[in-house]
Amino acid sequence: MRQSRGGGWQQAYNAQAVVDAEGSQLVLVSYIADSHSDRNELERALELMPSELGAPQVLLADAGYVNAAVIERLQQDPDAPELYVAVTSADNDCRRYEFRPPKKPRKTPITDPTLVAMREKVCCEEGRKIYGRRKCSVEPVFGIIKNVLGLRQFLRRGIEAVSSEWTLTCTAYNMKRLWALTGGG
Repeated sequence: MRQSRGGGWQQAYNAQAVVDAEGSQLVLVSYIADSHSDRNELERALELMPSELGAPQVLLADAGYVNAAVIERLQQDPDAPELYVAVTSADNDCRRYEFRPPKKPRKTPITDPTLVAMREKVCCEEGRKIYGRRKCSVEPVFGIIKNVLGLRQFLRRGIEAVSSEWTLTCTAYNMKRLWALTGGG
């Protein structure tokens, strides 16, 4: 994985998870990508979704997944879920109390019609409510995996070995979550 524009390369992987935002917080899809960016992962995540779970109705993604071409393709697909993708990290980042200084405005304005429309959709009142579920569904999953299950780095090498480690970790998380959901914990 590329470390930075001027830097070198690092053996690293990008752990991906699709989480149910309707309350269960179960990991529905998990896989390892060898790309440093999430830009091209929306379609792959949808392809890996088990058909037994049914088709998702809504897909929530943060600004790391912004790719105008992918968003446009998915919006034209009648079987694809309704998308809510934050176009910049500033979208839908309103806090009741803000103690940090305001961020500098973006240097280049967003002009792509697909991204402008998505930004308006996410930033409207209804869009904020829908997109707001992302922070209380997927973010806690990664927090629990890091802090409770203790996975802060992969211990194995090679994409197959790391994929096995990530699948095992997500399975352990789901078992822990199912235990809590059934009243066992």
